[in-house]
Amino acid sequence: MSTLIEQTVIFARKHSKTIGLFIFGLGIVAFKINMALQPTPVIKLYIGESWEEMRKNSTATIVPAIYDSVYDTTPKQYSALVFDDGRYTFRTPKSKFFMIMYDDKKVDNIQISPTMHTTTLDESLDLIDNLQTQWKSNGWFLTNPKEFPALDRSNDLMERYKACLPVSTYWQAEHKYQIIVAFSCFGSKDLFGRQQYMVTLGIATPWVQTPAELDQQEREREAKAKREGKVYVPLPR
Repeated sequence: MSTLIEQTVIFARKHSKTIGLFIFGLGIVAFKINMALQPTPVIKLYIGESWEEMRKNSTATIVPAIYDSVYDTTPKQYSALVFDDGRYTFRTPKSKFFMIMYDDKKVDNIQISPTMHTTTLDESLDLIDNLQTQWKSNGWFLTNPKEFPALDRSNDLMERYKACLPVSTYWQAEHKYQIIVAFSCFGSKDLFGRQQYMVTLGIATPWVQTPAELDQQEREREAKAKREGKVYVPLPR
């Protein structure tokens, strides 16, 4: 028995670094499993909602509004976004970059990259497809489908993605909210030589006009020019 104990002690001393690394590795695995089992913190909001109401409806930790004017904050935890005003909704995966700006203690706009890391082209397009499906199913529509079509796997767009040319599109809900989806290469390639990409969303009240709004604007300009006896010159599109 003593010989066995002695051999065990000698083995432990000889391989102490290996054993230590093994135990450390087990600790990391256990930590990651524990984190994976924890519910994802959620920030539930909509544009124009009061800051305190958003804090009350969210499970993520968010600091109180500090100023009465414009300010921005980043959540204290990596969180998923649930946009929900009772009519227009969608949800993103857990996000590493998430910034909320408020004005007069109300949610003013949001910037978010709805991933925890850069992703491959296919992973990015799967994410975008999921978001666009949610928007289409919940009453959102493309602001200008001719100039800024939905981001898909069409040949023309695939060529732009692979050439690392930035692309974007706009979705909106009535005249209440608008989302820009910006998509481009980001950082270096991964260990397998695959280009990495980043998807970024910007959400606010509409700032890009629809074709119908642009047409109405031109009609009003033309009518005004006639009333004033001036030459009407259409604005370039």
